[in-house]
Amino acid sequence: DYSQFKAGDIAVISRGNCTFDEKATMAQRYNPKAIIIYNQGDTSDRSGLFSASISESVSVPVLAAAYRVGLILSYACNSTVRLYTNTDEYLTNTTNIIADTTIGRSDRVIVIGSHLDSVPAGPGINDNGSGSALNIELARIVSVNLQQTGLLQNKVRFCWWGGEELGLLGSTYYLNNLNATNHTAVSDISANINFDMIASPNYYRGVYNGTSDPTGPGSGVIQGLFQDWFNSHSISYEPTEFNGRSDYGPFLDYGIPAGGLKTGAEVLKTPAQRDKYGGFANAPFDPCYHQFCDTISNVNKEVMIEMAQAAEYVVTTLASSSDL
Repeated sequence: DYSQFKAGDIAVISRGNCTFDEKATMAQRYNPKAIIIYNQGDTSDRSGLFSASISESVSVPVLAAAYRVGLILSYACNSTVRLYTNTDEYLTNTTNIIADTTIGRSDRVIVIGSHLDSVPAGPGINDNGSGSALNIELARIVSVNLQQTGLLQNKVRFCWWGGEELGLLGSTYYLNNLNATNHTAVSDISANINFDMIASPNYYRGVYNGTSDPTGPGSGVIQGLFQDWFNSHSISYEPTEFNGRSDYGPFLDYGIPAGGLKTGAEVLKTPAQRDKYGGFANAPFDPCYHQFCDTISNVNKEVMIEMAQAAEYVVTTLASSSDL
């Protein structure tokens, strides 16, 4: 609510509901001196200081604060706050790794993506070593079972994205650059399958809800393939939000059908989900999300294998389809 906001004030905003970019962009319209986004404090992992990224369109300083600090500032609306920052700004390089099959129709490309980077706070084994490892195994399976046997109909492009945690930088750059240099190559991409966090310890089995994609039915078809596998093996799952939060988002922006799997991050498991999948209700799907404890011991191997098997079915089905 900016009805009482005066130009030159500092905007103090709670984390949650909207993206950091949306919050900062909205606040910038009212000409603040600076913006402070504080943790919302609704769970133990949302109380301390955190790291985030903001797009270059936001020109005022944006800082993160712990929940306790945010509350103090929120109730100090008639006080004077002096804000000092000591900031280092520099350019650095990040890299995408991209590998194509040697055969398959180049006008019906299936892009399989996962991000390689982690946040500075942790090693990122579930987020997203799990998805990146699956991507490597899928490349091996496609090579051995489809490419070497001549069953591969459509080219498959395996991508490990850089800079996802900083705002989907790798996947966004890839598509924007491809569109600028070879527009036809973008239209040659038939689908994107994304794997980001597929081994959460307090998991649920999430299939991206492609039926909510307003650009066309393709994403819903991908969702249906994943659901076919889970149904045929009598394994519980549920449609999950399709909000562009991971590297499939830029593909949707270009009108490319997308889909994928996830097992949950910082959101709390509901009692109904506990009854469905086991685990602990009112606890995060991944208690070590974006934290130092996201190590190899943070991986649920059982659910990772199930998600990998579902992924193999969908990728090989799409790759070997003569009617894509």
